[in-house]
Amino acid sequence: MRVSWLGWVISALVVTVAFGQSAATESTTIYLANGETAQDLQGIITTLSSVGDIRQASASAGTGLVVSGTADQIAFAKWLISELDKPTTGPVPVNSAEHEYHLPGSGDEIVRVFYLAHSETQQNLQEVMTLIRAIENIGRLFPYPAQRALTVRGTAAQISLAAWLVNELDKPAGAQTSAPQGPREYRMPGGGDEVVRLFYVPSARTPQELQDVLAAVRTATNARRMFINSAQRALAVRGTAEQIATAERVINARQ
Repeated sequence: MRVSWLGWVISALVVTVAFGQSAATESTTIYLANGETAQDLQGIITTLSSVGDIRQASASAGTGLVVSGTADQIAFAKWLISELDKPTTGPVPVNSAEHEYHLPGSGDEIVRVFYLAHSETQQNLQEVMTLIRAIENIGRLFPYPAQRALTVRGTAAQISLAAWLVNELDKPAGAQTSAPQGPREYRMPGGGDEVVRLFYVPSARTPQELQDVLAAVRTATNARRMFINSAQRALAVRGTAEQIATAERVINARQ
């Protein structure tokens, strides 16, 4: 019994040292340069927490954020703040992989900041965010309205689909409803039968009419991953090829 107790103590000490080494923390103050409001600073703090698991961040006097965490967390905080601390005038940054951060020790996980040039209202930004969450089941994403930005954390495959959706939906209002060139589809990696299709429904002139189309498609297909984007009068559906074909028939019958 004594040997067993001693072995437990030694094991506990090893675990403590190991976690102590990996969880050593430091603090730093990161200053922002573009006149962020108190609400903006709180938005960045919430993004650091929800996307980066950084629980100790607070506003300092002036326009700074005090961040505490491991060296990896501090490095991530500096990167994210540099992505969100941009002038609110001038061109919107181009969406590309240069706005990605590969999280050390997290396997395939990536954080990507998307900038939406045509989501003029917070509602538009929220709708795109909710659509991405509904279609890809990404739990870690957060909007930053001051930059019309979405910070998304997921696997490389999830980020790829999110990028496609943002690229398709971030257009001037109604731009795709006139005459979209062919089906707008994203085939899920892995060679399976699963597809994401964006349907444009110009006949749906109000958000409620678009919701009615969604309800009809859900009933006919039994697909569960779908959501609307009212700015583009679009319906995103994820399902098998058969479900997508059924959705197309239902939508065409309502045009």
